[in-house]
Amino acid sequence: MNEYSHVKETIIDERKIRQQKYLLIAVIILAVTALLVATAALLLLHDPTLKERYFPGPDEDETLETETEEETTLSDETDEIDANSRLNNNKENIIKSVVTLFSTNEEPATSVAIVPQSADEETGVTETGETESPEVITEATGIAQEESVSDDEMETGIDTADYIDSIISLGDGDSSSGVVLSMDSDYVYVLCLYSNIKGYEHIYAILSNGYAFEVELYKKDTYTDVAIVTIDVELLSDEALNGICVASISKNAEVSTTDPILYVGNPFSDTVTYDSVGFASGSYAYVSTLDMVYRVVRTNIFISADNGFLFDSYGELVGIVNGGDSIIEAIVANDLQLFVNKLIKDEDVAALGVYGELVDDEMRTLSGLDLPSGLYVTAVLRNSPAYGAGIQPGDIIVKVGDNTITNMITLKTCLQNVTAGDKLVITLKRQTGDGFNTYTVTVSTESRPD
Repeated sequence: MNEYSHVKETIIDERKIRQQKYLLIAVIILAVTALLVATAALLLLHDPTLKERYFPGPDEDETLETETEEETTLSDETDEIDANSRLNNNKENIIKSVVTLFSTNEEPATSVAIVPQSADEETGVTETGETESPEVITEATGIAQEESVSDDEMETGIDTADYIDSIISLGDGDSSSGVVLSMDSDYVYVLCLYSNIKGYEHIYAILSNGYAFEVELYKKDTYTDVAIVTIDVELLSDEALNGICVASISKNAEVSTTDPILYVGNPFSDTVTYDSVGFASGSYAYVSTLDMVYRVVRTNIFISADNGFLFDSYGELVGIVNGGDSIIEAIVANDLQLFVNKLIKDEDVAALGVYGELVDDEMRTLSGLDLPSGLYVTAVLRNSPAYGAGIQPGDIIVKVGDNTITNMITLKTCLQNVTAGDKLVITLKRQTGDGFNTYTVTVSTESRPD
């Protein structure tokens, strides 16, 4: 047992000696390392080339990429600020382009007189067009009475507040919105939804600056539910004219998802918010109607409204609001641009008389057939040019003239570039047995029906 004790003491002593050696070696290594580091530091201070060689900076490509990302982020933030600023700058003109339409079967109790534009004129013109002594509306009674008119009143026009109150107080009326899209020496042309004014005997337009005038239905299209009403320029004083701005339909086929859009509705409706800013979702629903299709875009503007308009930050019209369940949805204005321009110019829109859908993989799967690409005719309007030419539901239109038809938008463009009465050569595929035969028919277009 004592022998083992001696062995233990020997082992312990050897371990202590070994530990002391290891400690001494570690101290020596640390001292040498410190000396080398100090020497290296002195060399680097006196020779920068060594620093670049052994301690290079970040890779130039990485630096450039980082700088590019920072610039992109800054650019996006700047673009957003610029877009919002641009929208605010254009907002006044946007508001001036939108008018409130009030449709009714009653006439307002208060009549309105248009003050002469010059002090040299001795007569005024009433709303009905009759010439008589200058009249103004007195706020006390709301009744047009003969009074002397000062030069200032003649130059600026009259206050029509009582007239407007008389209009909107009519019990059976319906208020909606319109947007001014054109103006010439005779009329101001206002786009609206036909369903909002349909069936009413009187339609009144209330301008953003408070002037109100009765308007006339000029053109309508029941298939797209758009209409053009006109304001007689002769009824507009200089001040009333200055309160009108003409909006332009955006030439961009897509509604931007990054550019803010302004919704302008009807201030006399039940909608709490008259105007609101949001963004388009980028997704579209396709609505097929006679000889054309248009897209409906959804926004993130949470308002229940069945009319109104959407404008981009440049002040251009991008959407015609036609409803939405607690969220604004609008017809893409660009889809109807050529069509609306023809209505304003009183030009006939050529009609073929078909409804259709684009042939895609889903349709091929559902039908179980290898359908050729083109426009699948789902219905033909009775007594239309297409009906007379023998086009049938189930036919697939593949060409109009030299233009390959891939969807209703292509067909719409073809029809809007021709005049009613022009002849079109149409190539179509018709199923016969297990295959499809090619047919060519000549169609004499007619004016688009109401």
